[in-house]
Amino acid sequence: MSIVNINSCNYYYEIHGSGDDVLVFSHGLLWRGSVFEKQIEYFKSKYSILIYDQCGHGQSEIIEKDFKSRCLFKDTIKLLDYLGFEQVHFIGLSMGADLAIRITLKRPDLIKSLILISASVTPESNYNRYSLLNNVLRFSGIKTILQPVLVNMFSIHFLNDPDNKEKVKKWTEELLNNKKEIHIAISAALKRENIDIEMLQNITCQTLILAGTEDKAIPPENSEFLHLKIKNSSLSFIEGCGHMICIEDPKMCNLEIEKILDQL
Repeated sequence: MSIVNINSCNYYYEIHGSGDDVLVFSHGLLWRGSVFEKQIEYFKSKYSILIYDQCGHGQSEIIEKDFKSRCLFKDTIKLLDYLGFEQVHFIGLSMGADLAIRITLKRPDLIKSLILISASVTPESNYNRYSLLNNVLRFSGIKTILQPVLVNMFSIHFLNDPDNKEKVKKWTEELLNNKKEIHIAISAALKRENIDIEMLQNITCQTLILAGTEDKAIPPENSEFLHLKIKNSSLSFIEGCGHMICIEDPKMCNLEIEKILDQL
């Protein structure tokens, strides 16, 4: 558990395991690196694993000044360089997948393989709705928008299954730990410049795209579009899962990741 200052933001990160190959896990909006706890547990005996909290999330401080112009993917590149990682397997979830694509396009030498979970490169179709929810969060806190956030993140089956009661409680509490200031990071993400779709043809590393069939935040067809644009990619759907595949079905998520790692 460590802190490093990158572009005036104190980034929190953890390194687990001790393998020669490095797995980097990058989370999505409203979460932190801990969402990958089941992946850490599964892979740490064979790989070195880096998780970190994005600027404005978890234990990485929120910086309002110049946040709109902050390039989170460039911060991540600096973190990898700081840690001396010459090449990594990069696993990105949602916003983390967006960063993973940008890093791969900017520094292909860093990326040994790319795993995109609940990913999209198309303009945000729910921009107005998310902006409205973010404004409510800004003035009233996340508790006031908790229900629509949960439904956006998880499948209805997962939320309503009595066997998942403790899991839902745990991850609900995790969401509620977000401070009001998280709205700054959300606003910046909503207003970020879109990835140039034509540039996706320049991604040549082995790529896995994972999508939940019940994802309301990023519909499965977005993953199909990515698969068409990234030539060296494979696409797998996790049946019945929502946006947070790594939490809803960690076993299948881990097996899919392991499958592509074993090919390299």
